[in-house]
Amino acid sequence: MVWINNGYETLSSTSDTLTATGMTVSDFNQFIISIFGSGGTNEADITFNNDTGSNYADRRSVNGGGDSTQINQDNFRAIANAVSNDTKFMVMETFNISDEEKLCIWESVSSEASGAGTAPTRFEHVGKWVNTSNDITEIDCTNDGGGDYASGSNLSAIGDGGTITTTTLNIQTNSIFETSDTGKHFIWNSSTRTWTEVA
Repeated sequence: MVWINNGYETLSSTSDTLTATGMTVSDFNQFIISIFGSGGTNEADITFNNDTGSNYADRRSVNGGGDSTQINQDNFRAIANAVSNDTKFMVMETFNISDEEKLCIWESVSSEASGAGTAPTRFEHVGKWVNTSNDITEIDCTNDGGGDYASGSNLSAIGDGGTITTTTLNIQTNSIFETSDTGKHFIWNSSTRTWTEVA
């Protein structure tokens, strides 16, 4: 299994959406999102494959408090509070089998007011997207607050759907590897993707 870059977007101007499309189908995905606020409140609502039906359910807690649940929703409210111009960061992991409900777990943090005088807010979430007909091939993060996502905000998708190739290994032909315990030397053959001991 090889982890691959499965799509990303970095904003070059303000926007209300971050998107990764055309993703290689992967059983396991990780989505990393960083948001810089601009001009007002900003939130992070997640949808898969442009599905805005009532197909999302999640459970979350804020700063370790009691759980709250949201059912029959048209998205995951991934980061729920909306402080003006704050910074948000989220890591979401998904289990993605086409004929099963897609299970997700994610954590996020919101900076709140700037400076060390204000503690950030943390969110812990679990959720499911109940589609049992499709794999996840697109993720959208949408702001429904009054502000915007600022330039530099980013969504990165990582998947396990890759295959080992010379490119993904990034090892040049005839590279030499030396073991630290025995001092033996091995040379790389990129066409067979094997190491051969040097006599």
